[in-house]
Amino acid sequence: MTGEAWQQFIDGLDAWASVPVLTLTAFVETVFPPFPGDVIYISAGGLFFSTGFPPWVLWIPGFVGCALATLLLEAAGRGAGPRWFERLVMSGSKGERGMLRARSLLARHGVWALFLSRFIPGIRSLLVVVAAWSGMGRTAVLVPSLLSAALWYALLSFLAVILGANMGAAAAFMADYGRLCLILLGVFAVVLVVLRLTRGRGGK
Repeated sequence: MTGEAWQQFIDGLDAWASVPVLTLTAFVETVFPPFPGDVIYISAGGLFFSTGFPPWVLWIPGFVGCALATLLLEAAGRGAGPRWFERLVMSGSKGERGMLRARSLLARHGVWALFLSRFIPGIRSLLVVVAAWSGMGRTAVLVPSLLSAALWYALLSFLAVILGANMGAAAAFMADYGRLCLILLGVFAVVLVVLRLTRGRGGK
């Protein structure tokens, strides 16, 4: 569906119909990150808020959908292993690069990487599955992942209140957010390289 088609779909919803849409959107986006779930969630959440519901209610459907999907991904990664994961979630070289990035993040930062996973586009589902497959304890995987989901959907709910049921504004914000994440990750990588080189010279 195009952005205009999604906007028409959201405009045609009533307030209560938006609740299952929010939950399903969060579920699908968690399992299949290319789905524009964040943009749809902001827009549908804006519609829900416009009817007079308190803003703190908005995060609940998103958290429920994301939590269910996270439990499914964790169980699948723990039970089926990387082959299942590659067939179902990965696609082409982009998926392979995401797998390598997820493994690298987990090896270096573990629980913190999972906690920040919802805020890093492209590797959200990968981190949960790879963590489960790698042998991390279920609590160590699920607790930071679910806390991350709660914070993320609280943020999306805030954006829904600010931006309203405007998919164009939501898409523009998320595009800027994605670019900002790439810049910050690049800066972080450069800082790490510089620190390692500095320490290496100091050791010599």
